[in-house]
Amino acid sequence: MRRHACFAMLSAALLASAMIAAQAEDAVQSSPPQTSAAKQDTAKTEAQSASTWKVGIAKFELGDEGGVPTILATTLPRLMIADLRDLPLRRTPPEEAREAFERKRAQARYAAGAELAAKLDARAQGFLSPAAEGAEKNYNIYSADKAVKDSAANLDKVLKDETDEKGAVDQAPSTDLSVELWAGHAQGKLIDPPGDDLPKAAKAAAVDFLVTGSVYKVGAGYAAVVVKGFDAALGRQVFSEKSYCSFDDPEPVALEMAEMLEHRFAGRDYARLELSPEPAGAELFVNGRALAGSSRTAYLYEPGPVHVSASAPGYKNGATDVLVALGEKKSVAIKLDAAETGHVALTTDPAGASVSVDSAPVGNSPLDISLDGSRKILVVSAEGMEPETVVLPASGESSISLKLQPSSGTGPADRIAAAKDSFYWAFGWFVLSVPITTLTIGYYNEYEEAYQRSGSSSLGYSSYNASIAIAAASALTATATVVMIIRLVKYLKTVR
Repeated sequence: MRRHACFAMLSAALLASAMIAAQAEDAVQSSPPQTSAAKQDTAKTEAQSASTWKVGIAKFELGDEGGVPTILATTLPRLMIADLRDLPLRRTPPEEAREAFERKRAQARYAAGAELAAKLDARAQGFLSPAAEGAEKNYNIYSADKAVKDSAANLDKVLKDETDEKGAVDQAPSTDLSVELWAGHAQGKLIDPPGDDLPKAAKAAAVDFLVTGSVYKVGAGYAAVVVKGFDAALGRQVFSEKSYCSFDDPEPVALEMAEMLEHRFAGRDYARLELSPEPAGAELFVNGRALAGSSRTAYLYEPGPVHVSASAPGYKNGATDVLVALGEKKSVAIKLDAAETGHVALTTDPAGASVSVDSAPVGNSPLDISLDGSRKILVVSAEGMEPETVVLPASGESSISLKLQPSSGTGPADRIAAAKDSFYWAFGWFVLSVPITTLTIGYYNEYEEAYQRSGSSSLGYSSYNASIAIAAASALTATATVVMIIRLVKYLKTVR
C-alpha cells in the first residue's frame, strides 16, 4: 500500500509533463502525412539550420529613473545592426559545445524519466482502481507492466546513447557555422524586449543567440549602455558588457559594441581586413577565394601573409600582399589600372615637349600614349612655345604630330581676345566688300545695257571699265572671305 502511495505521489509531480507529451503526440498523429517533396523541403531546411547560427537583437529597455531620450532604445540596436553587415564564421568553443551537449542530454534524461514515472503512475492506478475486477484488472496490470518495461528500456537507451555521444562530441572536429542576422533586421525591425523570459523570446524569434540591452542616465547628456547575450543552446546569459555614450552621438558606442559582438560570435581570434577597391564594383579575392556578394570585409583566422587581388571589366587585374596578426584590424586599398584599348604615337617639333593627359603629366615627346576606352585631353607645351591641345581618341592605333609655334608672350585670355579681334576685323572687311562688289555689278549691268541699245563707243568704254571694277571688287570680297575664315578657325582653335 505504501508503495502504491509513493507511485501516486510521483505521478502527481510529473502529471503536467505527461499531459504535454500526450498533447504533442496527438498533434503529430493528427497532422496530415507529408508528401515526398514536403519531406525533401523539410530536410533541406533542417540542413540549412544546422549550418547557420542565427542572431537577433532586441529593442533596448530604458532605465526607470527617466531622463534618457526614448529614441536611444531603437537607435543604438539599429546602429549596431548596421555595423554587423559582414559577420565572421562561428566556431563553437569546445567548452560551450560540451555544455550544450550536457544540457541537451539532461533534457533527454528528464523526458525519459518523466515518461517512466507516468507509466508507473498508470500501473499504480490499475492496482488501486475499484472499477476493474477479475480478468479486466489483470489485463490492465499486464498492459501497465509492459508500458513500464518499454519506458524503462527507453531510459536505458537514452543513458547508453548519452555515453556514446559524449565520446563523439569530445572527438568531433570543430565546424564553421555561417552567422546570420534575424530576418526582420533587414526591414529595420527589432525583436520585442524579452523581459525576464529570455528562453521564450529566443524561441519565438527562432534565433540561437539573443542580444538585449538597457540604457539609463548617468549624468547630464550621458547614458550608460549595458549589452547582454543569451545563448539558447546553453540556456543562460553568457556575457554582459557596459559602456557609455552621449545622448547626441551614440554611434561610437554602437560601433564598439558591434565589434565586441563580432568577437563573441566568432568564438575565436581573427584578423579583419577592410578592403577598398577602385573601381568600387571590382570583384575581390582573398587568398584566391572570392568574397561573397558585395562584401568588402574579410576575416582571417590564421596569422601570416594574405594575398588580396581584384578584377573588373575594362581594368587590369590588381593584387597586393598584406601581413596580418590575429586580433588586428587593417584597411587595404587596391586600385586597378584601366585596360589598354589602343595607342597614340605622339611626336612634336621641337622634340622633348612636356605632355600631360587630363592635367596629369605623362612624360616628354616623342611618346607612346596608351588609350583606355575614354576620350581624354592631351596638352603639349614647351618653353617659349605656344601650348597645343588635342582630344585623344578612345581606342585604336593612331599617330599625332604637332608643330609648336613660338609664344607671343601673352596669356591665354590675351591670346583669345587678340584672336577674336582679328576675326572681327576680317569679318568687317568682308562685310564692307560685299556692297562694293554689288554696286560694281549694278554699274556694269547699266552701262552694258545702254551700250547694247545705243552702240556708243563711250558707253562701251564705260562698260569695259565697269567689268574691270567687278573683277577687282570680286577679288577683294573673295580675299576678305578667305581671311575671315582663316581668322575664324584660328579664333576657335585658340578658344579650344
